[in-house]
Amino acid sequence: MNEIAALLLSFGFVFALIGIATFLLSFDFVSGEVSRKVIHIGVSNWWLIAMNFMEHAYIAVIGPISFIIINTISYKQHLFPAMEDDVPRDNLGTIYFPISLLVLVLLCFNGYLPLSAGAAGILIMGYGDGLAALIGSHFGRYRIKLGPWNTRKTLLGSSTMLIASFITVLLIVALSPAESLATDPINIRGLSTPGFSGAAGVSFLVALGATLIELVTPRGFDNITVPILSAFLFTATGGLLL
Repeated sequence: MNEIAALLLSFGFVFALIGIATFLLSFDFVSGEVSRKVIHIGVSNWWLIAMNFMEHAYIAVIGPISFIIINTISYKQHLFPAMEDDVPRDNLGTIYFPISLLVLVLLCFNGYLPLSAGAAGILIMGYGDGLAALIGSHFGRYRIKLGPWNTRKTLLGSSTMLIASFITVLLIVALSPAESLATDPINIRGLSTPGFSGAAGVSFLVALGATLIELVTPRGFDNITVPILSAFLFTATGGLLL
């Protein structure tokens, strides 16, 4: 698949997710909160399309830049209710997410971080944070109050974040090609593949770091802090295995 086809596929994929979530919300099959998380979790998989079928940063940035613009318009005009917060102007997370994608595309596709680090950051944001919000808001009873902004999270939600992030990173490390950060720091496609104990150790450290970052970050802004800082943490801890 060439890069233009991959770009078209990525747009089709994201708009299909929005369409499915909109359909589910319109017929009251799901709540607004669930429809937002369906999109949130689903869109994180865009990185898998980009890292496997795109080679150049100038192609890969087109999607994130486009959705910074589209999501800003939607935020102001409520263009896509399925991905907007029920409380108007209460949450800029839908704009912050493509900003994080843009930052990580520039870092990873220009060789400053491995693409697997970008995958870790974005998929942690998608699956870890997304599932944490869904499960924590519906079933969480005990709340955690942390950070200078007194952000309130549920114990169950944060536990879900830790577990989902651990599994996500473990899969990424296990499937990463055996390429070394130490010997090939530019334009690499992944980290070296360690044994299970090393992979589990790295995965736990990254998952724990991501969970703590999410705990202390004010609402919405975690769509920037979690993916970007998790990508750096993934790279740093992965280097311990080399």
